[in-house]
Amino acid sequence: MARQVRVLIVDDSPSALAAMKKALEAAGYAVRTAKSIEEAAPAVAGAELVIVDFHMPGQDGGPGLPKLKAAAEAAGSRAKFYLHTSDPIEGANHGKYGFDGLLLYKGNLPRLVSQLDAIRPK
Repeated sequence: MARQVRVLIVDDSPSALAAMKKALEAAGYAVRTAKSIEEAAPAVAGAELVIVDFHMPGQDGGPGLPKLKAAAEAAGSRAKFYLHTSDPIEGANHGKYGFDGLLLYKGNLPRLVSQLDAIRPK
């Protein structure tokens, strides 16, 4: 069995977090969740992959990314950060915001699993 990759999901929707966590754990990932950038910042240290929703109240994922990256750097983490959205405009700008990649088709759990499997750290 492949080792468990540690994933942190940042999304303001409790139901989306629960569904993504369930699907990713069933696929063999170790998953933690956070409902905001502030809640995610201390948890980012242990993650290898960080999935960030773009549209969140208070601070959107793109503008909040520098805070998460700073927290990861301070902890010596080499986490990769992926924007998770179905918004084509924000998706096209993922590189401008500083994300390492883009996960499309938000809400499609089988697609999320297959996209993560494709980028899974070895």
